[in-house]
Amino acid sequence: MEVSEVAREKDGLWWTIPKSKTKNSWRDGATDLRVPLVGRAATIVMRRMQAVEKGYIFPSTGRSGHVEQKTVSG
Repeated sequence: MEVSEVAREKDGLWWTIPKSKTKNSWRDGATDLRVPLVGRAATIVMRRMQAVEKGYIFPSTGRSGHVEQKTVSG
């Protein structure tokens, strides 16, 4: 999640995941994925955006520059 992908709109906070970051990026009909951020997710993202001006909202010192999905498990 990058700062540039998050926007506050009239109906709330939205994360727009670019088509290029999705599994369907190779499909002609694929589009960006819009995800509403509500409750605790919105609170966390807004707090992190105050600490990070640009780039990844959850940065890492690893090669990718961000916290990878395989790092976070339940």
